[in-house]
Amino acid sequence: MFNQEPKLTKKQIAELKKICGIKSDEEAERIAYQLLDYINVIVDLCIDQEEERRLQNGEEPLMFQKDSEQTVTALNQQNPSSVDDALYRQ
Repeated sequence: MFNQEPKLTKKQIAELKKICGIKSDEEAERIAYQLLDYINVIVDLCIDQEEERRLQNGEEPLMFQKDSEQTVTALNQQNPSSVDDALYRQ
């Protein structure tokens, strides 16, 4: 979804290892990227729900931007409660 995977800092890896009780940096990174994948799926579902809601209400379709992060920011600015509601309904 995003153009580039974010690079984890040594501090972030150490914190994740501490929280999850993991010994290896590689395992901590794998888990972090898996969590990012899950978050991206949730974001996609929220965008799909908002698009469906707009279609059902006869509203203008979303103006998607290249970057999903920008799209979510734009959605939140247009209608913050619907994005939050969609997240909680998942």
